[in-house]
Amino acid sequence: MLLPCQCKPLLSNLVCSNGNTTPALVWGNTLHEVMQACLCENRWETSRVDDKIKQVILNGLNERINIDVTIEHAPREVTTRDNGLRAFPEKCISEWPK
Repeated sequence: MLLPCQCKPLLSNLVCSNGNTTPALVWGNTLHEVMQACLCENRWETSRVDDKIKQVILNGLNERINIDVTIEHAPREVTTRDNGLRAFPEKCISEWPK
Protein backbone atom coordinates (compact mmCIF):
# COMPACT_ATOMS: atom_id res chain seq x y z
CA MET A 1 0.00 0.00 0.00
CA LEU A 2 1.33 3.41 -0.96
CA LEU A 3 1.55 6.22 1.51
CA PRO A 4 0.15 9.52 0.29
CA CYS A 5 2.81 11.76 -1.17
CA GLN A 6 3.53 14.81 0.98
CA CYS A 7 4.36 16.98 -2.05
CA LYS A 8 1.27 16.29 -4.16
CA PRO A 9 -1.11 18.83 -2.55
CA LEU A 10 1.49 21.58 -2.76
CA LEU A 11 2.38 20.76 -6.36
CA SER A 12 -1.29 20.58 -7.33
CA ASN A 13 -1.89 24.04 -5.89
CA LEU A 14 1.08 25.48 -7.74
CA VAL A 15 0.06 23.96 -11.07
CA CYS A 16 -3.63 24.73 -10.85
CA SER A 17 -4.62 27.41 -8.38
CA ASN A 18 -8.09 28.12 -9.77
CA GLY A 19 -9.55 24.70 -8.94
CA ASN A 20 -10.12 23.64 -12.55
CA THR A 21 -8.96 20.25 -13.73
CA THR A 22 -6.54 20.67 -16.61
CA PRO A 23 -4.92 18.04 -18.83
CA ALA A 24 -1.47 19.02 -17.51
CA LEU A 25 -2.63 18.48 -13.95
CA VAL A 26 -4.27 15.12 -14.74
CA TRP A 27 -1.28 13.72 -16.65
CA GLY A 28 1.16 15.10 -14.08
CA ASN A 29 -0.76 13.50 -11.22
CA THR A 30 -0.94 10.23 -13.14
CA LEU A 31 2.81 10.12 -13.76
CA HIS A 32 3.45 11.15 -10.15
CA GLU A 33 1.39 8.23 -8.84
CA VAL A 34 3.05 5.76 -11.22
CA MET A 35 6.51 7.02 -10.25
CA GLN A 36 5.70 6.74 -6.54
CA ALA A 37 4.41 3.18 -6.99
CA CYS A 38 7.49 2.12 -8.96
CA LEU A 39 9.81 3.65 -6.37
CA CYS A 40 8.02 1.96 -3.47
CA GLU A 41 8.01 -1.42 -5.19
CA ASN A 42 11.41 -0.97 -6.87
CA ARG A 43 9.89 -2.41 -10.05
CA TRP A 44 10.72 -0.66 -13.31
CA GLU A 45 10.02 -3.28 -15.97
CA THR A 46 8.13 -1.90 -18.98
CA SER A 47 5.20 -4.27 -18.41
CA ARG A 48 4.98 -3.24 -14.75
CA VAL A 49 5.05 0.48 -15.56
CA ASP A 50 2.36 -0.06 -18.21
CA ASP A 51 0.21 -1.97 -15.71
CA LYS A 52 0.60 0.82 -13.14
CA ILE A 53 -0.38 3.42 -15.72
CA LYS A 54 -3.56 1.48 -16.50
CA GLN A 55 -4.33 1.04 -12.80
CA VAL A 56 -3.88 4.74 -12.02
CA ILE A 57 -6.02 5.69 -15.02
CA LEU A 58 -8.84 3.45 -13.82
CA ASN A 59 -8.56 4.79 -10.26
CA GLY A 60 -8.80 8.39 -11.47
CA LEU A 61 -11.60 7.93 -13.97
CA ASN A 62 -13.46 11.06 -12.86
CA GLU A 63 -10.42 13.24 -13.72
CA ARG A 64 -10.36 11.79 -17.25
CA ILE A 65 -14.04 12.53 -17.64
CA ASN A 66 -13.45 16.14 -16.57
CA ILE A 67 -10.92 16.65 -19.37
CA ASP A 68 -12.98 14.62 -21.87
CA VAL A 69 -10.48 11.80 -22.53
CA THR A 70 -11.67 8.25 -23.08
CA ILE A 71 -10.30 5.31 -21.12
CA GLU A 72 -8.91 3.94 -24.40
CA HIS A 73 -7.06 7.16 -25.26
CA ALA A 74 -5.70 7.93 -21.77
CA PRO A 75 -2.79 5.41 -21.82
CA ARG A 76 -1.52 6.92 -25.09
CA GLU A 77 -1.62 10.40 -23.53
CA VAL A 78 0.40 9.21 -20.54
CA THR A 79 2.98 7.26 -22.55
CA THR A 80 3.70 10.31 -24.73
CA ARG A 81 4.73 12.10 -21.52
CA ASP A 82 6.56 9.34 -19.64
CA ASN A 83 10.07 9.51 -21.14
CA GLY A 84 11.59 10.77 -17.90
CA LEU A 85 9.83 8.06 -15.92
CA ARG A 86 11.12 5.33 -18.21
CA ALA A 87 14.68 6.71 -18.17
CA PHE A 88 14.77 7.27 -14.40
CA PRO A 89 15.84 3.78 -13.21
CA GLU A 90 18.65 3.58 -15.76
CA LYS A 91 20.02 6.99 -14.83
CA CYS A 92 19.35 7.19 -11.11
CA ILE A 93 18.88 3.80 -9.47
CA SER A 94 21.82 1.57 -8.73
CA GLU A 95 23.32 -0.53 -5.98
CA TRP A 96 26.18 1.97 -6.03
CA PRO A 97 25.97 5.76 -6.23
CA LYS A 98 26.09 7.10 -9.78
